[in-house]
Amino acid sequence: MALDRLPTRVNLSNHGVDVPNIHSSVCSLYLEDVQHTFFGREVAASLWRMCRICLDIALPVFSSLFEFLSWFDDWRESEETNMKVYSIVAALLWIIWRFRNSLAFPGDGMKKPLLFDSIRNISFNWCISRGKCMISWNDWLVKPL
Repeated sequence: MALDRLPTRVNLSNHGVDVPNIHSSVCSLYLEDVQHTFFGREVAASLWRMCRICLDIALPVFSSLFEFLSWFDDWRESEETNMKVYSIVAALLWIIWRFRNSLAFPGDGMKKPLLFDSIRNISFNWCISRGKCMISWNDWLVKPL
């Protein structure tokens, strides 16, 4: 993602793949590039908003991955808190990409109302499996940090 090599419609077109339409499959107003897919699209913006509320920290509005990474590099918290935030954002980006693919390639059937629950579930499992987060599932649901 940081190298802008995801197969978005714009990237595919830039690499010579015949893409009939390089606009977003969701809104058709914007070009489907990494920034729009993960930060500009309505679904993405809504999920970022929910994560801000869940985390209860001053998480800025980002328009690119580089903005998030720059903020995260400067943000100073405990190793466990950093791991939790990183896991939640990684899960957020993964779910946005999976949702985009479920629209582009019917069959996966991801349900929009369940996206945030998927983020919480995946991020909890990632955090726990790395052994750096000591928190119960119930506490994670109430307040992950």
